[in-house]
Amino acid sequence: MRKLSVFLLLLFFANISSSYAYILCKRETQISPVTADPTTEEDPCTGEVLLQGMEYECVPLDEVDEKRKEFLHNIKKEGHDFCNDYCKERSTRKIKCEAFFKEPMECGFTVPTKYAAEFGKEGAPCSPSCKGTSFAYCSIYHASYIQINPQFFKGMQPNCRCRRAE
Repeated sequence: MRKLSVFLLLLFFANISSSYAYILCKRETQISPVTADPTTEEDPCTGEVLLQGMEYECVPLDEVDEKRKEFLHNIKKEGHDFCNDYCKERSTRKIKCEAFFKEPMECGFTVPTKYAAEFGKEGAPCSPSCKGTSFAYCSIYHASYIQINPQFFKGMQPNCRCRRAE
């Protein structure tokens, strides 16, 4: 019985180590709050939040530059929308809040085109079933590239500010 258990355990680990994990072929623009100021009764509006946005897709190498531009455009639009909604939610019946989003002028982090094919094989493995195998990526901040982890944003300035509407 013990030999069978050891054999099955070894077989299990052999299968795990031989499998290959691919990333999703595409991730639509996602805006996420990383840090935020709490509201107060006296002034529910005034506050700020650090928003991270990212988008990626596995595409043919000749589409990487165009995708990066598209992603940056999407991140700016979605960032504005998220910031506006976030500040609007801070409003009360008597006090209306307005938003100011500092949009990125360029991707805070991206994979340079000359490395996109290599990165799509090693760094963020693109499945052969994707549109392509080069990794196109854009985010607001240079932090962890697939997940949002607040520890990677220490010292970064918030990009969404709320204040009382005049």
